[in-house]
Amino acid sequence: MTNFNKVFSCMAATLAITLAVPGRLAFGLFVLVHFNFLIVITTLLMHCIRFLKLESIRVGILALEIIALTILFKQLLIIFCPVAALTLGFSIYMPSISAVILTIISSKNLQSLKEDVFGKFKEALNVSIFCFIIFFIKDIFGFGTITLPFWKNLLVINLPVLIKNASVSAFLATIPGTLGLTVIMFFLYLKIKEKNNA
Repeated sequence: MTNFNKVFSCMAATLAITLAVPGRLAFGLFVLVHFNFLIVITTLLMHCIRFLKLESIRVGILALEIIALTILFKQLLIIFCPVAALTLGFSIYMPSISAVILTIISSKNLQSLKEDVFGKFKEALNVSIFCFIIFFIKDIFGFGTITLPFWKNLLVINLPVLIKNASVSAFLATIPGTLGLTVIMFFLYLKIKEKNNA
């Protein structure tokens, strides 16, 4: 896959996560843990399918694996932080879409197991960094807080009222604001990369 296609795959994976998940940093962290776990397990499973010569039923096996892991993660989240599990709702399934984009759709030709695992994990890490920055900005400027995961609850750190009441910054917590922020970040990323390669 070319660098141009990689950037747009990462952008699609990022939007699949950031648009659906509530803008609190804690929710973003939970979802990103799930996303990276899915990437690694799905990549390993794809190689197992090739080794066992089960390509004819590959789509069905991968679909069952992704659904099963997502349900398992949801159950673990209910134990660890019921508030997050309840708030996330169906958006907990959005990392599955991102995992499909980065593993199944973009992996027409498998390389060696080591190359694929490290390659996909690197792409997942890039997406995670973009998502983390977006969730961090949305939490601070959209809600005036920094929200962190905590046992059975969320740890909410309130920031100065000046940040919380800024109406322009609150726009970042909305879906159009998230979309705009994501596009700007990827545009800046491409410009910086283009400048470094020049």
